[in-house]
Amino acid sequence: MAWKSSDISAAWVNLIVLNYLSIYASDTLGINIAVVGSLLFASKILDAFTDIFAGWLVDNTHSKLGKGRPYELCIIGQTICTVLLFAGNPAWSNVVKCVWIFCMYSLTFSLFATFRNAALNP
Repeated sequence: MAWKSSDISAAWVNLIVLNYLSIYASDTLGINIAVVGSLLFASKILDAFTDIFAGWLVDNTHSKLGKGRPYELCIIGQTICTVLLFAGNPAWSNVVKCVWIFCMYSLTFSLFATFRNAALNP
């Protein structure tokens, strides 16, 4: 039960980010919605490369907990980056806001979620 609790947390992260990020970025931060979509698209392209690396790393992990269980701790980073994703300041310049959204979204999904998902198979 303890190991599956991270799946519940990941589902909440997905729900929050996927339903509210576009609204937050356009209405609160004032970023053009086309720019937000382009940032998320670029992050998914980055995700294609991190998937390969995560699969290789999980396959070559040998620990006392096994191959996949150490990567369950990525839920902590995923949750922190999700909170930081919505901590942008509307007073920042558009470039800083776009970099912030891209970095936090990429860390949330291209890094932490990728490692968690790759670790589910073993």
